[in-house]
Amino acid sequence: MWRRMRAAGVTIRHVLSHGSGLPNWRSAEYPLKTYFPPGERFSYSGEGFVWLQRVVEAVTGESMNAAMNRLVFAPLEMRRSSYVRRGAFEPNYADPHDANLSPAAKRKPTSANAAATLQTTAGDFARFLQVALSGVGLKPETARIWLAPPVNVGRNCVQCLSADPPEAELDVAWGLGWGLEPSSGTFFHWPTTIAAGSRPSSWARRGVVRGSSSSPTASTACRSCRSWCEIPGEHQVFDWLDYPRHVPGPH
Repeated sequence: MWRRMRAAGVTIRHVLSHGSGLPNWRSAEYPLKTYFPPGERFSYSGEGFVWLQRVVEAVTGESMNAAMNRLVFAPLEMRRSSYVRRGAFEPNYADPHDANLSPAAKRKPTSANAAATLQTTAGDFARFLQVALSGVGLKPETARIWLAPPVNVGRNCVQCLSADPPEAELDVAWGLGWGLEPSSGTFFHWPTTIAAGSRPSSWARRGVVRGSSSSPTASTACRSCRSWCEIPGEHQVFDWLDYPRHVPGPH
């Protein structure tokens, strides 16, 4: 009963900041339930975004892809963005690569998954980031908290469901959908789910957007972004998961 009451307390803000208490993805080891009180701490959860997708579909009466096209893609002129595969994407759809730089099969999703199937371009994603930085089209309060750090992450921990989580990092947090480094004014995101599709890993600071092609894990995505994008300065996010200080790669 107490778990049901705890699950009923999950809010949209909890989901966006990965504080819902839900597992990343349900499994035999981690069945679908809340593992800690919502808002207590950070634990990355794709399941939370699927839950939020169901909320959006129930409120709008539309599919996730239709609602996102009407509310986000069309107003921002993101004409090459979709949660389901479109044939027009094929001519310039990049091959995904694994940690060994071997090409993998392209994903062609026929149904939307808010946590996994967004396909977009660098140009479209830059338009979205411009809105994130400027707050255009958002209520002032929404724009204020968009990049606020409500929860800090635990060291070397993405899915943090144990009863004894690691201590929080000093300068790595999670806002409403973004990873944050508050002291440097940097926000970022990367895919954590093994996937064969192309999704962006992005960094932004003071209007500058840097990105890398998708890798199948958070580890390789951040490694590629660190070595290829030449992000200036020191960033604790690379220490968050104990990534090496110097990663061989093209520059």
